[in-house]
Amino acid sequence: MSILKFDLFSSEFNFNMGEGRYKRGTCLGLSLSVVTVAIVLFYIFYIFNQYFSNLIDPKFRSQSFITSFRKEVPLSQDLIGFQQFYNLSMTLDEYQASQNKTYVVYYPQFYYQDLKNQIYLTIDLDVVKCTDPSLKGFNCIDFSQVSNYTFLLDNSNDNQIYSGIYINMYGCLDLDVQKTTIPDNCASQTEIDNAINNLGSYYYLKLKTQQYNTTSKQIQTNYRSIYNYIYSNQYTIITLNTQIQETKVNLGLLYQNELNFQSPIQYNQISQSFDRQFSLKQGFGPYYQTMIFMDEIVQQFQIQYPTITEILALINGVAALVMIARFIGRFYSQKLIKQDFFMLLLQNIYSDKYEKILEHNNLIEKKEDISQQIINLKQSSDIISEEYQNKSEMLVPTFPAKFRDTPEKNIFPSKNNQNNNSNNYCNDSSPLYKQSNILIEDFDLKDESYMFSKKQNISTQKSFISINKNQIKMTNSQIQTNSKKTLFNQAKSAFNGSIIETRKKNQNNDTLSLAVSQKLKAIQNKPTKQMIQNILFKFQLYRSKDFLKSKGLDLKILMNVGQEVNKNLNIYELYKDIIFLKKAISILLTKDQLAAIQFVGLTENVLNLDFVKNKFSDDYQKIKEKLNYFEKQFCIMQSQQLQEEYIKKFFFKYQLNNNKNEINNRIISSIFKKNQ
Repeated sequence: MSILKFDLFSSEFNFNMGEGRYKRGTCLGLSLSVVTVAIVLFYIFYIFNQYFSNLIDPKFRSQSFITSFRKEVPLSQDLIGFQQFYNLSMTLDEYQASQNKTYVVYYPQFYYQDLKNQIYLTIDLDVVKCTDPSLKGFNCIDFSQVSNYTFLLDNSNDNQIYSGIYINMYGCLDLDVQKTTIPDNCASQTEIDNAINNLGSYYYLKLKTQQYNTTSKQIQTNYRSIYNYIYSNQYTIITLNTQIQETKVNLGLLYQNELNFQSPIQYNQISQSFDRQFSLKQGFGPYYQTMIFMDEIVQQFQIQYPTITEILALINGVAALVMIARFIGRFYSQKLIKQDFFMLLLQNIYSDKYEKILEHNNLIEKKEDISQQIINLKQSSDIISEEYQNKSEMLVPTFPAKFRDTPEKNIFPSKNNQNNNSNNYCNDSSPLYKQSNILIEDFDLKDESYMFSKKQNISTQKSFISINKNQIKMTNSQIQTNSKKTLFNQAKSAFNGSIIETRKKNQNNDTLSLAVSQKLKAIQNKPTKQMIQNILFKFQLYRSKDFLKSKGLDLKILMNVGQEVNKNLNIYELYKDIIFLKKAISILLTKDQLAAIQFVGLTENVLNLDFVKNKFSDDYQKIKEKLNYFEKQFCIMQSQQLQEEYIKKFFFKYQLNNNKNEINNRIISSIFKKNQ
C-alpha cells in the first residue's frame, strides 16, 4: 500500500479546454463573477466596519438568581447622593444659606452585622459635598472611616453577614438617641415644618448603577433617581433593596479575553410612615430614614462579542447570492461546452452540412462541390485525351490516286529535296516548331499533372512530325507543297486546341486547389466557427424552428447531432471506442509490429518546427529528407498547409488514374456524394 495516498496536497488530473484552461469560461460567467465578487467584497468591508465600529450586536444572555453566596460592592463616596429640595428649583441647603439659619441636619450611619460571630457595629459617618459632576449640588457620605468594609450580603455557611447604610434627616431642634445635640442658629420649629411642608418640596436620592456599554465596550456609570415626598408630622422609613449584577464580557476577534465585574443595577423601594411625635417619644424620630441593604437577587449578564469565525459566518449570508450566480454561470458554461462539441462534430463529421450552412449564411463563397469538381476534372482529362487521338488521326493526309506507269522520278522528288523539305519542316527554326516552343515556355506548369501533359504533348508532336516526315517522302513536289500547307494548318490547329484544353485543365486545377483550401479553412477557422455557433444557438423565445430553417439547419438535424454529442460525452462510450481501437490495432498489426511500434517517436527535427508559421511548407521541404515516415505523417496532421498540398496531390493522382487501390477508392467514394 502506497503511503502517498495520505498526501493532503495531492492534485487530480483534469483534461483542459484549450490554452491551458481547465474550465470553460463565458462572458456571462465573467460578469456574474465580477458582480458577486464585488458584492462579497463590499459586504466583507461592511461587516468588518460594523465590527470595528461596535455596531454588531453581541450575544447577550441574562438571568436572575436568588443566591446565598457572598455579594459585595466597594464603598465609595459617589455611591449615594441625597438632597432635600425646598421647591422645584432650590435645595434646602441653598434656602438655609439664603436665610442664614439651620433647618435640617443629616446623620448617616454604617451598620455591619455578623450573626454567627455576634458582631454588631453602627458607625457614624460624615456628610460631604459630592465631587462627581453627575452629583453636583448633592450631599455624599464620607466612607473613609469604614474603608475596611464593603457593602455586602453573605448568607452562606448558615450565617448572615450583611452591611447597610442609613441616612437620617432631623429637624434642627430634634433630640433622640441618635441626635443628642442642637446646632447653633437653628430656625424655629414652625419655620422648619413650613420648609418641609412647602409646596414642591421633596426628597431626592441618586443611587449609583454601572452597566457595560456594548457599543463603547466600556463600563458606563449612571445614577438611579428616587423621589419621595415627606411631611413634618410623619416619620418616613425608605428601605432600598439593592440588586447587583455580575457581568462577564468575552471580547476579541481571534482570542477572546474575559472581563468580570459587579455593580449595583436595581433598587427596590419600600416606604413606611409613622407618627413622628410618637416616634420622638419612643426615642427615635427623624423626618425620614433611608436604609440601603443588599438584596439576595443577583442579575447575571453574559456578553460575547463575535469572533472571526462568526463574522465569516455573517459573510456567508451572501452565499445564497453566490450559489445562484454559480448555478447560472455553470449552467451556461455547460451549455457552451455542449455547443463546442456540437460544432466539433458538425465541422469534422457533418462537414458537408457545415459547408452548406456557411454558404447559406454567406460566410464563404458558393462554389461547386469538391467531389463534383473532381469528376468534372477527370471528365475534362478524358475529353482531352480523346481529342488528341481524334486530331492525330485527322493529321494523316489522303492523296489522289496515281497510275503506276507514271514515272517515279516525276512523282517523287530527289532524295536531297526530300531531306531538305523534311528538315525545313522539322527544323527548330520552322514557324510551327517555334510557335509550339513559345506556347509551352509561356505556359507555366507547376503541378505534376502539367508536367505529365507537357511531356505527352511534346511526344505527340514529335510523333506527329515523324509521321508527316515519312508522308512527305512519298509525295511529289507539287503535292508536297499543297499537303505541307494543309498539314501545317492542321498541326497548328491541333496544337492550339491542345494548349487551350490544357489551360482549361489548369483552370480546373486552380479551382480545385482553391476549393480544397477554402474547405480546410472553413473547417479549421475559429472565428467562422464562432459565428456559426452564435447564429445556430441564438436565443429565440418562440419560432425557433423557423429561425433554424432560415439559417440552413433543420431542427431534426440539430436534435440528431445533439444526441450524438451526448453520446460522445458519455465516458463509457469513450472508453468503449478506445477499447475498440485497441482491438483493431492488435488484429491489424503482427506481433513483431505491435512490439516494435513502441519505439516509434519524434526526433529533434520535428521539435524545432513551427507548425503555425506562414511559410512552414518551405521549412518542411528543406528537412523533408531527414524525417522518417512517422514524422512526416505527424507534420501533415499538425500543419494545415501540408494538408492542403497533399489533398490536392491526392485528387490530382485520382484525376490521372494514378492512385488506384482499395483504400483510395474507399476515400474517394466517401468524399463523393451519394446522389451524384
